Amino acid sequence: MDETSLFYKQGKSTTFCVAGSDLAGGKRAKDRITVALCASMTGEKLKPLVIGKSRKPRCFSRINVDSLSVTYRFNKKSWMNSGLFEEWLSSVDKQMKRQKRNILLFLDNAPSHPNIQLSNVKVVFLSSNTTSVAQPMDQGIIQTKKPKFYQQQSQHIINEMEKSTQSGSELLKQISVLDTIFWINRAWKTVDATTTMKCFDKCGFEKVRQTPIETESHSDCDSDDDIPLIELARSQGIYGTDIREISMMIFRPVTTVK
Repeated sequence: MDETSLFYKQGKSTTFCVAGSDLAGGKRAKDRITVALCASMTGEKLKPLVIGKSRKPRCFSRINVDSLSVTYRFNKKSWMNSGLFEEWLSSVDKQMKRQKRNILLFLDNAPSHPNIQLSNVKVVFLSSNTTSVAQPMDQGIIQTKKPKFYQQQSQHIINEMEKSTQSGSELLKQISVLDTIFWINRAWKTVDATTTMKCFDKCGFEKVRQTPIETESHSDCDSDDDIPLIELARSQGIYGTDIREISMMIFRPVTTVK
């Protein structure tokens, strides 16, 4: 799991113009939300967590927040904090408990991520300065979602420009949090499981990937000797836990999350 900021009223930072023509400048919109994404190494994805500034934005006037396609929360700066994180983590733990699953959750060692004890979720913090190499979300999962979001945003602006005389910059300012949530959900759904698995593999998780059938049928065999010592040391140094424990906890039969 990892968070990312999203400036949802900003378009692309570059544009085309004809040589010699006037091109007016302007300030870029700073309206921002935080999006937290969580996925497993098998491609399973949890519902996105979106953090905004308002308890109930005007665009939510006739909508039940609990019925949204994402989990929506708020605070003054639209940032993740320890309170929101604990609430989200507790909800994931309840979900895993209902599904009778135990999972291992890797997180950045950030101040907003307190270490709490749960029944079905074990939290493991990545070591300092290892996020760029050990956090699968930063290996391309988040980056894959963002272009898909901005593609939908651009298509919306083009469609609206065809219906009115307003400019693209004016239409960008009218984008609501509800529009953004809709595009986030669609973008997250279109992130392919193969992409997620490749990002986990890039962080070294392919060393312990195994199917549930193989795990059960060879339960009497001790395969610890097949793991190189250098991999055991790397796992302990980066993830703070034994790679064999990762294999036992995180790679269980997957139940699709709806």
